[in-house]
Amino acid sequence: MIYKLIYPNQACQRHVEGFLADLQGKTKEDLCEAIFDLKSNPRPYGYIHLRPPIKMSAYVVNYRIVVGDFRVFYDINDKSSRVILYAIRRRNEKTYK
Repeated sequence: MIYKLIYPNQACQRHVEGFLADLQGKTKEDLCEAIFDLKSNPRPYGYIHLRPPIKMSAYVVNYRIVVGDFRVFYDINDKSSRVILYAIRRRNEKTYK
């Protein structure tokens, strides 16, 4: 089943697209590939179902994948076949705050 990648709002979309635009080389390719692959497999090998979920702004994030030093935060709606992409963050002390 193919899922559709969506953003919960325009601010999240600007954040993700701006974050990717600032990256270069293999890191950018790896992140883009990992995000694109969520469309065909929203629960790839190594995904983490966050317990308890992380609150980001007004949203509660349930899933995370690791791509190098970066974390991709997203949620899955199986009923409507959608992957909701919230944020990409570099791993540091502030990633989960």
